[in-house]
Amino acid sequence: MVGSHNINISEYQYFENKIVSIERELTAHIPIIQSDNYLGGKLATQELIDKGCQKIVCIRGDQQVTTPANDRAAAYKDVMKENNLVYSFKEVPFQFTDQKNVN
Repeated sequence: MVGSHNINISEYQYFENKIVSIERELTAHIPIIQSDNYLGGKLATQELIDKGCQKIVCIRGDQQVTTPANDRAAAYKDVMKENNLVYSFKEVPFQFTDQKNVN
């Protein structure tokens, strides 16, 4: 199983083992499990507003990486604007980590 956080998807084109991708299209022959990220972002943001929240921050991944999760951030922005609220993003940059040196 491969998550949407992978950025080097071209290497999967010739991968011969069985793979199922979660949320991200890798190649035409690899099955994918997806959700409606836009609707999820819309529902989550509206629920917070309905509960009285007004200063809602959206924490999102690195916008240099194209991923379906970006649709959640787009929905958040749209719902905030529809409700005349100020939207704010906190971006978590994508980082490569050498796992051998992590304590």
